[in-house]
Amino acid sequence: MSVCTDEEQCRLYEAAKIIQSFYRRYKDKKQRQTRQQLREIEAAILIQSYYRRYKQVPHMTIRPSVRLSISVCLIDTNSLIAFSKTYWHSHVC
Repeated sequence: MSVCTDEEQCRLYEAAKIIQSFYRRYKDKKQRQTRQQLREIEAAILIQSYYRRYKQVPHMTIRPSVRLSISVCLIDTNSLIAFSKTYWHSHVC
């Protein structure tokens, strides 16, 4: 058993504090990286699930002629009202 002097004890204590602080920073950085990876995985899963759901739902398709009429009619509100009435009667009724 060796007896340490006060100066030697202080140096050992300071060295231990430095080692502990570096280890804590390393451990914290590792945990933050793990949490970040988990968040990225969760985000990817969410995006994939929304995309799969989007692909399963049949979407309304508008014929090109109707699409052109809609874009033209948006210029003039009176034409839009007239177009919506004629479109409704010719395609729905």
